[in-house]
Amino acid sequence: MPMNVTTNNSQKLLNVISAKELQDKELPQLNIIVQNILYQGLTVLASQPKIGKSWLSLDIAVCVATGQPIWNNETLQGDVLYLALEDSHNRLQSRLNLILNGMEAPNNLYLSIMSSSISTGLLEELNNFLVTHPNTKLIIIDTLQKVRDTMKTTETAYGYDYKEVGALKKFADLHGISILLVHHLRKARDKDDVFNQISGTNGIAGAADTMIVLSKPDRMQEETLFSITGRDVESYEQTIKFDKNTYHWTLLTTPEQLLEIRKNALYDNDPVVITIKELLKEFPNGFEISSSDLLDQIYKITGITPKQKSPASLTKYINDLCYKLQQNDNIFYSPPNPNGGSKGRTLYFCSPNRSNENIENTDENKTYDPILGYQ
Repeated sequence: MPMNVTTNNSQKLLNVISAKELQDKELPQLNIIVQNILYQGLTVLASQPKIGKSWLSLDIAVCVATGQPIWNNETLQGDVLYLALEDSHNRLQSRLNLILNGMEAPNNLYLSIMSSSISTGLLEELNNFLVTHPNTKLIIIDTLQKVRDTMKTTETAYGYDYKEVGALKKFADLHGISILLVHHLRKARDKDDVFNQISGTNGIAGAADTMIVLSKPDRMQEETLFSITGRDVESYEQTIKFDKNTYHWTLLTTPEQLLEIRKNALYDNDPVVITIKELLKEFPNGFEISSSDLLDQIYKITGITPKQKSPASLTKYINDLCYKLQQNDNIFYSPPNPNGGSKGRTLYFCSPNRSNENIENTDENKTYDPILGYQ
C-alpha cells in the first residue's frame, strides 16, 4: 500500500522555478557601467602599493559621472560615490584638479573620506545615499581594508573573506549598481596566474563578479599589465601606462601587439640582419656569400660576434630567419643546395629590385628564383 505523506506547513521549502518558466521570464538586463570593464555587481581592482590604482579609480569615477569613454570603452553616465578612505580632502582636491586639468568638476560625483565598516553600518550608509541619489551607477570603495572588521575566532579566513565581499556584492546586485572595490596584491608573485596574487584567500575571488589586476615585474618599468577576468566580462589583458603629464592612465597596446613590437625590435637590432642589409646596399642587385665569410662580415660591419659561432649554426639560423627577412624587408634568400658541392655551401640574397638577369648564374643548367633559389 502507498504510504501516506503529510506535509508540515512550517517546513522550509526551496523557492524553485522551472527551466521553461526561466526561459520565458522577462528579466532586466545587467547594467554595463563601463563597456568591457565594469558591469553590474562587484569588481575587485588590485595592484601593488603606489602603482596608481587610486588614480585609475578616480579617473573612472570622473568618466562615469560625465559619460566620457575610458580607452574607447563607452560608459553609462550616472551619479558616482567615491569613498577615498585612505585620503584627505587636500589630497583628493589635488588629484581631482590634476585629472580635470582646468575642467569644472562634475556635480554628480560625490566623495567621502570616512565611512563605517561593513558590520557597523556601511551598507545602511550606502543605502541611504542611494535613496537620495537614485541615479547612482557606481560606488568605489578605496580600499577594502578600510571597511573590514576583525575576523572572529570562530571564522575561517576563507569564510571571513567571502562573507564581507559577498555582502557588498549582494548589495550591488540588489540595487542594480556596480561596486568597485580597491584592494592590494600580496608580495609573493605568481607567474602562472596573476589573479592568485590578490591579497587574502580565494573567498574574495569567489564572491566577486570581476577581478582586475594591475601588475608589472619592475616598479621602475612604465608599462603596466591590465588583466581582467570575470563572470560577465570576457577575459583579456592590455598594456597601459600612467602619463605623468596628464595624470591619466593611457592605453598602449594589447600584450600581443607589444610582443610583436618587441620581436620587431629584436629583428631590427639583429647583427645578422644588419649585415645582410648593409651588404645589399653595397650590392643592390644581390650577392652570394659563404656562411663562414658571412660570419666574418658580421663582426666587421657590426663589431659583434654573433651567437651563431659556426657556419652550420649560422646557416640554420638564417633558414629560420628567412620569412622575417622577406616579410619585413622584402629580402629573398636561397638556402644552400646540399647536392651542389662547394656551391651548395653558398648563401644567396637578393634585394627588392633584383631581377633574375642581374645575378650571375654559374650553373648554365639552373635558373634562379628569388624564393626557391637555383632550380
